[in-house]
Amino acid sequence: DWKFNLGGSFYEHDEFDFTNDALHKLYRSLNGGASSTYRVNESSSIALSHNSDIYKRFKFSEKEKSKSLTHNNAYHTSKLIYTIAPGNHRILAMIENLYQTLETDKFIYDEILTKSTNDVVLVLQDEFQLNGKFAFVGGLRAGFHSAFDFHASPSVTAKYSMGKFNLRTSFARGFRSPDLKELYMNWSHMGMFQIIGSEDLKPETNNYYAFSVDFVDAVRNLNATVIASYNDVKDKIDGVWTNNETEFRYVNFSDAQVFSIEALLKWKFHRNFKLKTGYIFLNSKKSVDAQDLSTMSPVSLTGQLEYRFSKKNYQLNVNLSGKFTGEKEFDVLDSDEDSPYEGEYYKIKYPGYGLLNLMINQYFGKHIKLGLGLRNIFDYTAPIATFNTSNTPGRKYFVSIGYRL
Repeated sequence: DWKFNLGGSFYEHDEFDFTNDALHKLYRSLNGGASSTYRVNESSSIALSHNSDIYKRFKFSEKEKSKSLTHNNAYHTSKLIYTIAPGNHRILAMIENLYQTLETDKFIYDEILTKSTNDVVLVLQDEFQLNGKFAFVGGLRAGFHSAFDFHASPSVTAKYSMGKFNLRTSFARGFRSPDLKELYMNWSHMGMFQIIGSEDLKPETNNYYAFSVDFVDAVRNLNATVIASYNDVKDKIDGVWTNNETEFRYVNFSDAQVFSIEALLKWKFHRNFKLKTGYIFLNSKKSVDAQDLSTMSPVSLTGQLEYRFSKKNYQLNVNLSGKFTGEKEFDVLDSDEDSPYEGEYYKIKYPGYGLLNLMINQYFGKHIKLGLGLRNIFDYTAPIATFNTSNTPGRKYFVSIGYRL
């Protein structure tokens, strides 16, 4: 009736440079967790878990063989979950504690400070199967945040199944508090620009609506899904460039709307061939003046064609994948004090582009693997490389050889 799980990992990395100060950077990452589950009876159970994720950076002195801390970020999550399944219901009740602490010199220059937040959350959820066609999920997530007091987020989903089709409609209210960097950061990137947080930030809230249609044909190995969603966000947290793009400040936008349509297809049309495609249309606005500040492309198309062949001690996998990112256009605030258009928005356009990759893996027996690859087949490079373009340097060839014991 009892189950236990314990796991973790430790990672350490030295990064040496060529300066004569005998200092180098040292990175450490430690994460671990433990959980236990007790089955009360056939229809109910209790689970308790805790997980920690700790990341540290140091300056290490080769002369003194000592280190000084420059960054310490830790997340601690504890959960107690009770589930029970009476009749056609599956009820979940959970209490969760989320604690984050950040110790860094990026709050005040050349001085280590520690900031932390704590969020205690209660969750109730009921999955109800009315009959073979109707199913409902209702939930409520509520809690108390150390910086932003009480918050509550209800959600409901309904599904109707008819033959090969599944229809779903959903509503959810969301809550996201600013993280510690968005609240307190005041950091200069080698004097080139400053990243500045704000303690006056409000938490984000949103109303999310979605409708989807699934088509599943097991005989033809075909699965197709179309999802339409609308997300209305209040007090959206995002960064804006100010002071002639020398300062990146986190601010609240009074409103933001995101409308998207997503289409997915998985089809194994032959015993050796499998096709996967995805299409996303995205329209987002996030300011009082309905300026389009999103740097995401409104159109994105991905595809993957896979071929598999095996015979005795030989296997061949060929994978042709690609992504097309459509043209994007968004508004930028002119913050140049010397500009006659200071305080006004102007549009920036980036052209669309496509990347196509080919990967061939061959397996000889149980031990040997030979890989051949070609990235960016058509040798695309952006005319001007920025944060909003592809950073590929062009076509790449590679070979890999593996041996498994």
